Parts: sequence; C-alpha cells; structure tokens
Amino acid sequence: MDIIAAIFLFGAALAGVFALMELNMKGFPPKMVVFAHIGLAVAGYLSLIIYAFVTEQPEKHYHTLVMLAIAGLIGLWLLLSKKPVHTLKGAAIAYSLVGMFGFLWLLTFIIT
Repeated sequence: MDIIAAIFLFGAALAGVFALMELNMKGFPPKMVVFAHIGLAVAGYLSLIIYAFVTEQPEKHYHTLVMLAIAGLIGLWLLLSKKPVHTLKGAAIAYSLVGMFGFLWLLTFIIT
C-alpha cells in the first residue's frame, strides 16, 4: 500500500512540476493540471493514511504524513489565495520543496 501511495505521490509531483513550469512561463497553471495534481496528491495521502492504520509499524509514517500535511496546507493556501503572481511563485517553490522532501522521506521507508 505504501508503494501505491508513492506512485500516486510521484504522479502528483510530475503534475506539480508541470504546473510550476506554467506558473513561471505564463503566470497561472492550467486548471486541468492543477486538478490532476490535487487528485493524485489526495489519493496518495489517503492511501498512506490507510496504510499507516493497517500496518504493524505505523510510527514510521507519521513523519511523512506530517510533512505532506504541511505541503497540503501550503497548497490549499496557494489554491485559495488571490495574491500577486510574484508572491505565488515564491510560495509555489516552497510548496514544491516541502512536498518533494515528504515524498523522498517516504521513499526512504519504502526502499529499506
């Protein structure tokens, strides 16, 4: 189940990279890419929560869940804010860094 979460989160990361490139080039990413990113991220997060409840060692996923929750809060702020584009670019870079750190943290548990 954690591998499924990693696959969903990797897809969300790819969609996020495309959205970040569009944000830097045009000012706003397309809605379809944003909604694909949100859907994949939510599916990955929910599958990771389910896996944390059914596994014998749920404590190893708490750190990843906290990191991804922080990234989710930043992403929600980005989605709902009406700030200027230069403010959104900085927040989008911080959002992508936190999200990628959470994803890499998850990979450290999967690989071992």
